[in-house]
Amino acid sequence: MNRKRKKQSREPVDNFGKFVPNALIIFVITIFLYDIFFYTEHWPFSSHRMYSTLIGPTHVKNEVYMVTPEGEIPMDVNMHLKPIGRSRLTYLLKNTVRMRDKRAVDEVLASLAQIYERNRAEHDEEWPEMIGINVYRLQWELDPELRNLEYPRKTRMLGFQFQ
Repeated sequence: MNRKRKKQSREPVDNFGKFVPNALIIFVITIFLYDIFFYTEHWPFSSHRMYSTLIGPTHVKNEVYMVTPEGEIPMDVNMHLKPIGRSRLTYLLKNTVRMRDKRAVDEVLASLAQIYERNRAEHDEEWPEMIGINVYRLQWELDPELRNLEYPRKTRMLGFQFQ
């Protein structure tokens, strides 16, 4: 008994069924690329864990200050240290503070100063002359009424003076 199988014809391609998943994938990739290019964050696409950890009784962060002939000024990371950005600078400073090699620490701080000088040269605005750079650890005891917002405990972690 030789049975011949009937060839089944292919079903027509469902274009809408392919369009929706592809459009969704392209949309997600576009959001990621937009965030990377413009240094922004959109919540479900960012790498932050938002509320996944509890905050203790203190809040600590490292902050970069430029030393000028008039004194110290906190640096605006988004403007003065562009294209690094706040999140990259946070990891950079955390790792730099852990270094024991003074020469490597000086190289990191000197490279931050070079970025500042390059951005200063590109802008028409009058930016202050930098003669050094310091990294401070700022620590706040959390107060529900924010009475100590302007007065954190400030500890100098790293410093570099130009010669």
